[in-house]
Parts: sequence; C-alpha cells; structure tokens
Amino acid sequence: MLRLGGHGIAIGSEISGGVEDVRIWDVDLARSRYGIHIKATAKRGGYVRDVSVRDSTVAAVTIHSVSYNDDGESGPDQPYFERFRFERLHALGRYWGETADDVYPSTAVLVKGFDKPGHEARDIVFKDVTLGGVDGGCGRVELCDCAGVVFDRVDAASNPVTDPSRPFKAAAA
Repeated sequence: MLRLGGHGIAIGSEISGGVEDVRIWDVDLARSRYGIHIKATAKRGGYVRDVSVRDSTVAAVTIHSVSYNDDGESGPDQPYFERFRFERLHALGRYWGETADDVYPSTAVLVKGFDKPGHEARDIVFKDVTLGGVDGGCGRVELCDCAGVVFDRVDAASNPVTDPSRPFKAAAA
C-alpha cells in the first residue's frame, strides 16, 4: 500500500478492552504525519499487544499515552503496551507538513509506557531497522517507562535541516 499524505496507521486511543494480534506488512507510509501510531489514554484502561510490522517504510514509530479522547467511563486500571515486533523497517524520522513539499524532522522511534509499575511498555523488538538517513530525517530514539526493548541490527543516522522551524523542501517524488 502506498500512502501520499494522511496520518498513517493508528491503533488504540479510546480503548477500554483491548487491541491484539495486529499484523502490518509491505506498507509505504513515508509521506504520512505519524507512520505507525500506537496510543492509549491513562484513564480508559485496556491494552495493545501482539503487534507486528515488517517490510515497510514509515515516517516514524510512536507508542505512547495521549491526553485526548479521554471522555467516557474510566477503565479499572491504566492500559499497557506489550509484545511488539518491528522487522525490516525504515523509520524516516520526518513528517510532511501542509504541502507536499514541506518536510520536518521528528523522532524516528518514540516508546513511552505508563509510569505505574506493571504498565511500562514492554517486550518490544526492533530488528533489521534503519532510522533516519534521508534528507530532512532524523534517527533519534526516545524511550521512557519501558522494559525489555531490544534493538538488533539497527542503524541510525541524521540528515537534519539547518533550521527545524523551517521545512526542508522535498525533491519531487
């Protein structure tokens, strides 16, 4: 699948039960805002687990708590993220702005679990992954409240723009 624009693939947010056994492969989300975006709110509870992404190019991989979509009944406990595998992936570390020519550097991988013990993001593997290494991209990784995050054969490089407040002008695709 080729995506020109849009937000990418989002999993979670308003979960009270859970999301599991998600398989994503052979997608091109290079021109998306988020790439792979896995999210949950602390209030709602539930889980996102057993997610596999392979053989794909994405703007970024983001796994984190969000403060929006927090209405409705509270869940019995905070949610958790676990058992994710990202293999043969290129996370560009950049996102597209309002026009097809505007590109901004961003974090290539962000994993932020919940701070409550037992609700850390856990058992996450990045194997044969390239981070950044493209014009306007960044190979930055941010981890917080995590356990068992493995990087196996991961390369990271940055080609940031001189002034991050101004977009990089992308070459014609």
